[in-house]
Amino acid sequence: MRGRGAGAGRALGAALAASLLAAPAPAAKPPAGRVSLEAAAGAFVWREEDAHGRRILEERGPVLSLALVHDNLGRGAPGLIFHARAALWGGEVDYDGETQDGTPLVTRTGYRGWEVAYGIGRRAAPGPRLRLDLMATAGYAGWRRRLGDGVDARGRSAVGYVERYRVPWVRLAAGVGVPGGPWLRLGLRRDLEVAETVGSPFDVRLAPRPRTVPFVGLELAPAGGRTALRLSWEGRRWDASAPAASGVGPVFQPRVEGGVWVLALRRRLGPAP
Repeated sequence: MRGRGAGAGRALGAALAASLLAAPAPAAKPPAGRVSLEAAAGAFVWREEDAHGRRILEERGPVLSLALVHDNLGRGAPGLIFHARAALWGGEVDYDGETQDGTPLVTRTGYRGWEVAYGIGRRAAPGPRLRLDLMATAGYAGWRRRLGDGVDARGRSAVGYVERYRVPWVRLAAGVGVPGGPWLRLGLRRDLEVAETVGSPFDVRLAPRPRTVPFVGLELAPAGGRTALRLSWEGRRWDASAPAASGVGPVFQPRVEGGVWVLALRRRLGPAP
């Protein structure tokens, strides 16, 4: 946040639904799926820029997450596939930016958040071993961003504040892989809308305009094993919000470019198949 379109999202959402409705119904019910616990470490980056592309602030640092997953992506046969996930995440990262009057400031920012998502799609078998997936996913995320107190480059105290976000999103991804071997997944992701609340002393609500971003993931799940490893990039991109009046002057959310590189280890729960 800085002191001072959802039309494409609906189109992407419609494309997700159409991609699934166009697929023929499966001849049999899909496997019931398996429950897994996933622990992940991420390299987080959040960058804000002004209208001319000048960097206003950048945050970098580690974040951790813990998720419960229920899916049937381990199936080898073609047919219906699904993936459900609920996660908690958080971390404290380095803040390199400036105060409201443009004075350089270095401090720390704390993040705490959650996310739920459900995806459904189809798996095809174009060869004896090769498998192709198409999956549409819808999710909802919320997080708190707490900018810590600090001292700016002029030696003045800078008081932190809290921002809260609520973001529904959609993703369409295609995957290619071998059961029991590596899987590569590529796609597009878009936040449908961004509801941002900035706390005291601003006490305003902002609505940055989301944009579509690429998604990429690589996963290795050995056949018959209980453990899987995943590396993915989950990005986020927003255009600046309109200014909002506050008790200390107009404020707005600058343009955002960010995301997180995730390395996740998933362990299947329950008895061995």
